[in-house]
Amino acid sequence: MEIALGTIDSTGDIRVQFWNGSTWTATKLLGNLGTTWDNVRSFDMEYENANDRLVVVYASGLGNVTPKYSVWDGSTWVSDNVAVFTTSPAPTTGWVSFVEMARNPLPDNNEIALIYADANHDVMGYRWTGTAWDNMGATTVWDTTATLTRKKPVGVAYESITGNIMFMWADNTATYQQYRLYENTPRVLSASIPLVIATQGSVVSWIQLVNCPFNDNILYGYQTQTAFEVGTIEWNGTAWNAASSVEHDTGAEDTLDQNFGIAYEGFAGSNGRAWIWWGDSATVSRRLKTSGWGAATATGDDTARVLLYVHPVTGTMWAITAQDSTSTADDLYENKVLS
Repeated sequence: MEIALGTIDSTGDIRVQFWNGSTWTATKLLGNLGTTWDNVRSFDMEYENANDRLVVVYASGLGNVTPKYSVWDGSTWVSDNVAVFTTSPAPTTGWVSFVEMARNPLPDNNEIALIYADANHDVMGYRWTGTAWDNMGATTVWDTTATLTRKKPVGVAYESITGNIMFMWADNTATYQQYRLYENTPRVLSASIPLVIATQGSVVSWIQLVNCPFNDNILYGYQTQTAFEVGTIEWNGTAWNAASSVEHDTGAEDTLDQNFGIAYEGFAGSNGRAWIWWGDSATVSRRLKTSGWGAATATGDDTARVLLYVHPVTGTMWAITAQDSTSTADDLYENKVLS
């Protein structure tokens, strides 16, 4: 049994440690960003599906424009502090500010997808093959005008049946986000394609992509910066379904946190059922999607951070919610969704 924990602290240290079933190991220092950029997630990590090795990608230091990676095989760092790419000049021009990874859900597969944004609003993606990072044929930066680098402007998810990769990032123009699709068969990366959601009143600051375990649907959730909107739209395996686009709220709690969480259920027979939870200045709300989104149920207190997690074996869904740090009581709650 092994669980990996990655953290960034108030001094800017990025560290990782492991739970072996009874104790935590000592932390390993991966990089330091100082105290100016200690409030962004400049790292992410995923286990390979077949080999169970942990791959960590991170910003090794402030001003470093090349993301580094390390690979843990359960007992040893078999690769450590290695550059994701060695091209010169580097495709991205700023230091790495936000990292997002997702592993391929297909059995006996070690592929992991990576997308990251830098402090100069550049966006770039790569694919881990199990032995090396592949640029999927893209030798230049994907975009140089991504939106807010101190938030979460990028997301990535796999289609569960085909193994295709959906990369998404927020553009600096309201109503616009961009995506690229990497097809598993044949292996080809699409051009950047705009996804226009006309109801968005400002640029997107927070992005989340989640895949349905039973089909190739992908749910995209977003939060806008100054319009305080929380919305979703669904990918049906071929295209973004305009009829599925829903704006759930126009009064999110704040701009400093991701006020929503989305997830598909993992219970047997719950094909396509998904949840969204989100917080505003008064309550936390939740909605269930079956053929469409049901009515919202509101409860509790104002909520700034929401995380939904689905257990990979039992399918049980956990919702973790936290209040804004300026609230009178900084409460932390958990809820469980059972089959």
